Amino acid sequence: MIGKIMASTSIVTLAALIALLATLASCGRVARSDEPTYTSYRLPTAFKPEHYDLQVLTHLGDDRGYAFSGRVLIKMTCLEDANNVTLHSKNLTLGEKDIKLVQISDAGSEPVELKQIQYIKDNDYVVFYSAKSLQKGKRYEISIPFEGSLGTGLLGYYRSSYFDQQRKTKVWLSVTQFEPTYAREAFPCFDEPEMKATFDISLGHHKQYVALSNMPVNRSEPMASAHKDWVMDYFDRTVPMSTYLVAYSVNDFEYREAMIKMKGDVVFKIWARRDAIDQVDYAREVGPRVTRYYEEYFAEKFPLPKIDMIAIPDFSAGAMENWGLITYRETALLYHPNISTVSNKHRVASVIAHELAHQWFGNLVTMRWWTDLWLNEGFATYVASLGVEHLHPEWHSYEDESVSNSLNVFKLDALTTSHPVSVEIGHPNQISQIFDAISYDKGSTVIRMMHLFLGEDTFRDGVRLYLKRHKYANAEQNDLWAALTEKAHENGALPDDVNVKTVMESWTLQTGYPVVKVTRNYESNSAELTQVRFLSNREQATNASDYCWWVPLTYTTAESPNFVETNAKDWMMCGSNDLRKARSRQLNSEQFNTISLINRAALIDDAMDLAWSQEQEYGIAFAMINYLRQETEYLPWKSALGNLGVLNRLLKRTPIYEVFRSYIQFIIEPIYDRLDIFNVEHYVSARLDSSKQRSMIASWACVFDVSDCTERSVGLFANWMAVKDPDTTNPIPQDIRGVVYCTAIRNGKEAEWNFLWARYQQSNVGSEKVLLIQSLTCSRETWLLQRFLHWSLNSTSGVRKQDTTILFANVAKNDIGFHLAKSFFLENTEQIYAYLTPDTSRLSRYLRPLAEHMASEKELQELKDLIESKRTRLPNRDTVPSKNRTLARHKPLQLVQLVPGGNLPGQHLHVAGEP
Repeated sequence: MIGKIMASTSIVTLAALIALLATLASCGRVARSDEPTYTSYRLPTAFKPEHYDLQVLTHLGDDRGYAFSGRVLIKMTCLEDANNVTLHSKNLTLGEKDIKLVQISDAGSEPVELKQIQYIKDNDYVVFYSAKSLQKGKRYEISIPFEGSLGTGLLGYYRSSYFDQQRKTKVWLSVTQFEPTYAREAFPCFDEPEMKATFDISLGHHKQYVALSNMPVNRSEPMASAHKDWVMDYFDRTVPMSTYLVAYSVNDFEYREAMIKMKGDVVFKIWARRDAIDQVDYAREVGPRVTRYYEEYFAEKFPLPKIDMIAIPDFSAGAMENWGLITYRETALLYHPNISTVSNKHRVASVIAHELAHQWFGNLVTMRWWTDLWLNEGFATYVASLGVEHLHPEWHSYEDESVSNSLNVFKLDALTTSHPVSVEIGHPNQISQIFDAISYDKGSTVIRMMHLFLGEDTFRDGVRLYLKRHKYANAEQNDLWAALTEKAHENGALPDDVNVKTVMESWTLQTGYPVVKVTRNYESNSAELTQVRFLSNREQATNASDYCWWVPLTYTTAESPNFVETNAKDWMMCGSNDLRKARSRQLNSEQFNTISLINRAALIDDAMDLAWSQEQEYGIAFAMINYLRQETEYLPWKSALGNLGVLNRLLKRTPIYEVFRSYIQFIIEPIYDRLDIFNVEHYVSARLDSSKQRSMIASWACVFDVSDCTERSVGLFANWMAVKDPDTTNPIPQDIRGVVYCTAIRNGKEAEWNFLWARYQQSNVGSEKVLLIQSLTCSRETWLLQRFLHWSLNSTSGVRKQDTTILFANVAKNDIGFHLAKSFFLENTEQIYAYLTPDTSRLSRYLRPLAEHMASEKELQELKDLIESKRTRLPNRDTVPSKNRTLARHKPLQLVQLVPGGNLPGQHLHVAGEP
């Protein structure tokens, strides 16, 4: 699933706050005194499901309102003697009088009397007690009628809506979102990933709609007279799969079949609103091509007869990999060539590639338990980068995504509050909180490292072996390590005394990563290497030396620089005094571009991190960054500006901010002039990295008043306002529209704001609507921002529920909006909680942007007080994600050598608190 947190790369270490949050984790509901206490939140192991017959009737605004009802029949095998059947069920009303339990065999069926039904809400359990013992080795089936509300909470089985421009009416649809633990809110089931079974699904609905599920429709029949004009669609039986991958939808969408035919008669369709069906063409191309690439790469055919991909107007995640029916936010599936940016196109390709990778990694082979969620998400993230590179080698996206994933995770993983890639799960409500940058980005990054030191052949062969051994079943990371080790030893990719498990568990079971220190001995022409865990706050590094990682070592020389070879020439091994010596010669070249792009980006990030942790002076880091005045490539700039953005937030409210502004202008001006950003000729067939670079440089240039950036942006926006039909004619280049819009709104008044809001209301492209929301939050008019914040909680305002947190986060990022956003959250916590219910975990997305912009002990205390006062309304764990650097160290940050000859004596930044 894409639902991450992908955007934030900055970090906060709030030790006191995290300690306070930890107390929330122990808060839970207590079972009634007459209910037994289960010692585990895992289901009992007495029964294993074999098959589900699931029938669901969906009411979309008829005389029953918005509701669903149905019956599930579960066939199961008894693995040990038991006196009850325990299932998951949440927020459902069960027809208790009609529940039936029978023992089945070849000779027939025998009813089993139920003596008691018990609900254990803290575990989401319903327990069916039998009057006689249920025997090991016997087969049983239980039939349960159920009904529930078709709410708007974006979880379980819920409803969404949109306004049909052609018919001038509001149209409803229903759709599922079951990962990780929400199938239990749609039907009683064994809602754990290891409990795989086959499914026969049938969906009843009014004939004006179409029904979709994991498999193709087998037949459709009119329903009885009690449901006039209704039909029941019966779908083919699924392959064995986990409940979180079950999916169905009732809608009136249209579809377009893929342009490229799949081998093996796999039918590929893209579904969307009728008004947006013209935006599916790119997905029609990408889907089959990347699926075919995976079939060849994994040496495993896609096992279903069809793939449907559907764009949902209201969707909490980015996308969800349901087997055969993949659901997406509109922004992640739809692309309009005349409106969407190249970056939007890249996101669509990446998300589609990610979800299709899951069809093998996650669906075909599934983790046993959510501890190994990273096997799903990390692998899908990494393999998706291979898929996109295969589709569009001209984008150079593999390098971009590799750097992005590394930068995203380095900041987070340098905190004591980070967690391992493979993390233990206690209460199920913790599962959704590990869909984070560690599972996705660090998971992807360590897999990339493994791919590089094993080599292409070994990596590919090992993955193929793993999938072949465990298809339609469950696995854990040890199973993957075993397959890769077998192939690594066969191919000679690893020494016989080194195995993948030993190497990789040092990266997946430990928190953090090492800083490797090299001590040169010029007399012996050698280097001594030592490692210690890197922490952004050295004062917390009390046990950093207890950590040890297996590090593959490569090196290059000045005489023959080679930054491409990645096979390990040596290893830093744990258990050998954490010390290795490697022959090397001094790397010394006057030509910066002899160092590869990824390495230049990494060197900048390392320099800034080491300065942040006070292991070197900031002067050294800035002296390195000065070279950017010569740099023309995107990735080093991305690394540098990502780090400088953290300092920008810290310094903007200090007396020395003008010095920092001057430095940014100093390094930005050459690249701004060189790129000639407002020349429309540059945007014809632009490379992806070039497009991203222009947008990024333009954004910084306009914020820091470099050259004519603000003037040109305001002028372009004025030209747009003057055209006769602004909804069809836009003179602003697509890839810098966000910069131009934001700059014009920041420097404009109500007229500019109202003009852009009108464009938002008329827009039919999801990615454009998000861009317009972000741009509208750039205003410096407090009353406009205040009104916009209140609109985010008004379902009739035009702002979709899925976008409320995007709106809030961008207001909080605004210098003027930060205090407005903080006050808004303080005053409206209860309303926000009610509006987001049942997905109240999204409350953390309100605290994250506030934490990002804290810069004083006073603000830290305000946030502590807020959490204490709202503890019953905040998620139980990691309410403020530690992904944001906000507070400087206890020691002052010295800004030296910001500009040539610009030592700044006495100019220190004193900010209390922790980073």
